[in-house]
Amino acid sequence: MNAGAGSRFIAFFDECGDHSMDKIDRDFPLFVLSMIIVERSTYIETVVPALTRLKLGFWPHEGVNLHSRDIRKAHGDFAFLQVPAQRQPFLGAMSEMLAALPFTLFITAIHKQSHRDRYGAHATNPYDLALTYTFERVLHFLEGHGETTLPVTAEARGKNEDNELSAAFLRILTQGTRYTAA
Repeated sequence: MNAGAGSRFIAFFDECGDHSMDKIDRDFPLFVLSMIIVERSTYIETVVPALTRLKLGFWPHEGVNLHSRDIRKAHGDFAFLQVPAQRQPFLGAMSEMLAALPFTLFITAIHKQSHRDRYGAHATNPYDLALTYTFERVLHFLEGHGETTLPVTAEARGKNEDNELSAAFLRILTQGTRYTAA
């Protein structure tokens, strides 16, 4: 049995936007990190079946990954969303499903231009900053529920990015943050 198997909860996180401070997209100057935490039993009994029903309602299989960018751009498996008569039912079904699912959502958004304007060359990497803020709040959540472990799943992004994420995650676990001990 692995270390997180005894946890009452399971967590998933993903990001939206680019965390680079070197290039800031004026149309989307944000870096957003979101994490959901759901009870393990609820994930098994409610979340997975709901996602499967949604997917099989629109595709002949459940192997489709729900990527927000592909949905917004009506790209790849979501090309059918270019047709308004198909887009609305899908978005409606997805919204209804999400509204009905019991989970706790943590979101940290960094406006990169404002962050750079305020801190200049000393600005913390937005990914590190968002991860720190998010995990400080998650720690309070876990303490409030009497939990000490939490298995976390992150979307793979690429070897370099995944290595940076692992390093930031390990830094928080071993060194703590300004407001929480390791």
